[in-house]
Amino acid sequence: MEPMPVNITPSEQADQVPTDGTAANVPADVPRRPARWFRAMMRALAVVTVAPPLYYLGPMVLVFGMQREALGMVAIASYLAALWIVISAKTIRPHMTLASEAAAVLALVGFRRPAPRRGPSRSLLLWCLVVPVALAVTHFGLERALAVIWQPGLDAAQAAANADRDEMFYRHNAFGAVVLLPFFVAALPEEITYRAPLLLIQNLTTSVRWRRASIALIVVAAVISTVLFAQAHSTYGPSNVVNAGIGGAMYAGLTLYTRSIWPAIICHGLFDALVVAVSLT
Repeated sequence: MEPMPVNITPSEQADQVPTDGTAANVPADVPRRPARWFRAMMRALAVVTVAPPLYYLGPMVLVFGMQREALGMVAIASYLAALWIVISAKTIRPHMTLASEAAAVLALVGFRRPAPRRGPSRSLLLWCLVVPVALAVTHFGLERALAVIWQPGLDAAQAAANADRDEMFYRHNAFGAVVLLPFFVAALPEEITYRAPLLLIQNLTTSVRWRRASIALIVVAAVISTVLFAQAHSTYGPSNVVNAGIGGAMYAGLTLYTRSIWPAIICHGLFDALVVAVSLT
């Protein structure tokens, strides 16, 4: 009588350890569990290496004039990130192309194509232009209306902070003040800081069995992110806190819905550009 065949799943097959000291008969395209953890660690190191230059590059070049230091930082970070990506792509099975591994690292930061689960389209034109522009214009209209009906006083520190910020914009030409500063000093660093962690939480909780608990955790994280974002603007006065709170809620919702920070960066940068353009005229 022949023994009955035993069905073994790929994950169980990857975890098998032979007792005779030989290699387990595991297909080459099935990663062992330690290999999966090692790849995750390499990707985490690459993210930690990439994020600081993305955050500091704009302020260092456009605000502080530290071009040489910024170039050195980018060179070191690029070398280290490339090292982690090569190790992850070429030494861990299944092997991956360098481009796909780099894309996976950037996706962890939120730099990926917008991919809403629900909606009429995944078009780049819709989610990276039409929707961000519409939300930025709406936010700008709310900001103008609030400025008309509410003009709170500023203390000495807040007035000085606003004067310093205005002086920073006046130091640059129109392109620098209306495009470079809003996008590379404000939008990009702030979206990496406040919205990229929301995507990480969203990705980590997609496999949770309790859907309601997962949704609750994401909502709490979004609220905390929005509150912290608004509080970070308290230096410039109460109206800035309110406007930042409105914008933070918009950017958080846009990021979570599209599963990308590109739409939020574009929306955030456009709103700031509109505010700067009006203030300079």
